[in-house]
Amino acid sequence: AHNIIYMKIMLPRGEGKVDREENKEIAKDMKEKIGRMGQVFANLSKLGSLNTWDGLQNLIFKKPKISFMYHYEDGKLFFYVATYNEYTHIIESAVSSQYADVSIEISEKPKIFDKKFTEVMPLESEKENIYTIKMFKHAADDQINNIIDAISSISIYDKVSIVMNIKPVSESRNDKAKKDINRLYKNLELEKPRWYKLFMPRLLLKFLFK
Repeated sequence: AHNIIYMKIMLPRGEGKVDREENKEIAKDMKEKIGRMGQVFANLSKLGSLNTWDGLQNLIFKKPKISFMYHYEDGKLFFYVATYNEYTHIIESAVSSQYADVSIEISEKPKIFDKKFTEVMPLESEKENIYTIKMFKHAADDQINNIIDAISSISIYDKVSIVMNIKPVSESRNDKAKKDINRLYKNLELEKPRWYKLFMPRLLLKFLFK
């Protein structure tokens, strides 16, 4: 989209003695450290319902509101947040409230597909999204660190991008989840979405952008 803003998020490494001691204390509790980002997600939960027009676009187009991106290029790993222009100040406030020493810079769009050979691999859950996934509270360590360690072994002449699109859901999503849980508890199959919920957004998009 032409109105997407890319923000590069950076934190100081902290090379001083006091910083190293503080990092050791924080590293002792991985869940507490990651939980700060969980609060950022909580602060962003109202996106999509800020006004009537925004809610209408959210209802019809189901478009992602925010993209988190790890981008590896020239042997360096960067973290970007991409969103629409009207949401940038909300994201800046949400991130800054949890990371006081963060640096947020408006950046150009990362060049993901400028290499001669590219490969795209979408990752989606095979089960219905009603089923739970393992959260960081139930993990022994930070899985993102394992992914970053794997990226570090890639040649500096190659690129890797991991893009995660997120969008807040409405309260009706919670109501549907409760109904689905009740059906699972009774050993019943989950209800299938009605035909217009499956096809209407796609048909409308195809008509508008034909």
